[in-house]
Amino acid sequence: MSVDLHRQAESLMAEAELLVSAGRLTEARSCWLDAARFEAEAFAQIPKDRGKTRGIIGVSAVALFREGGALEEALQLADEYLATGGLPDAWQTELKALRDEAELARQARSRTSAPKHVNGHAERDIPPIRRADASEDSSRTAS
Repeated sequence: MSVDLHRQAESLMAEAELLVSAGRLTEARSCWLDAARFEAEAFAQIPKDRGKTRGIIGVSAVALFREGGALEEALQLADEYLATGGLPDAWQTELKALRDEAELARQARSRTSAPKHVNGHAERDIPPIRRADASEDSSRTAS
């Protein structure tokens, strides 16, 4: 039943907050992801005529996937809920905002994690160019 799934998700969210307070972020992310899965399952069980309830749970699921670092899942679920969820305008607006945040985070992650390639070598594999120190540069130009 969707209420039981939602309660399990709430319990995992509370556990995640305690883990964050203890500095155990990897374990917190795992709790958020499990909670997101429970919320997504709960959403699927809520009748379409319960738009407000579906909106609350849908927003929760997407936010939890994002919080857990599963940006692709957050984006996919947001798109699915926006396309087929039959949600009230306020919840659609909230989902669109969460989707935009997840997309920006995904883009930032891809910019920082993907190495740039130069002549077939990852940028991080190329040693930095050693520059002469400033006094050598100024003595060359002064002569």
